[in-house]
Amino acid sequence: MSDQGNLGGYQTQLAERLQTAQPHEAKESWLDIESGTENLPGGCRWLVNLAESGEVLPLPALTSVPLTRPWFAGIANIRGTLFSVVDFSIWRGGEPTPRTAQARLLLMGVREGTYSALLVQRAWGLRAGNDLQVVEKVGATETLAWQGERLQDASTSTCWTCLDIAALFADPNFLDVTR
Repeated sequence: MSDQGNLGGYQTQLAERLQTAQPHEAKESWLDIESGTENLPGGCRWLVNLAESGEVLPLPALTSVPLTRPWFAGIANIRGTLFSVVDFSIWRGGEPTPRTAQARLLLMGVREGTYSALLVQRAWGLRAGNDLQVVEKVGATETLAWQGERLQDASTSTCWTCLDIAALFADPNFLDVTR
């Protein structure tokens, strides 16, 4: 089995353990990703609900697709399944994500049959919802539908924006990759 297969299995098992280890009253667990810069909508630090996220993989080779929007990074072949890849930084109006060893793909929509991925600068790891507090409610400022609450870790003062994957898929611009 490949390293990517082992990583995917490990992430699935970890997600299952986290869900069963926490009481139902506990807050969610989150995946911490970085994309773009602080001056972009939502900033550069994002949280994705672990129950909604898919695998996080090192950046594979991408096949470009002509006549697509600049934020459409291309197609990735992940274990025989083609994923459309969106550069999350460009999607929000920023510069292209550097293609470094830290760059990652966040697979999304696999359970729904959508097979999309976000290209991000890096994935930092998991955050426990119990350690985070809301500092800005959705709708408190001018936000996009897929841009959720701002959460802060009281011990480090680090802030993140929650990414609503279902709302992102519902955004007609996200699904329209053609020029």
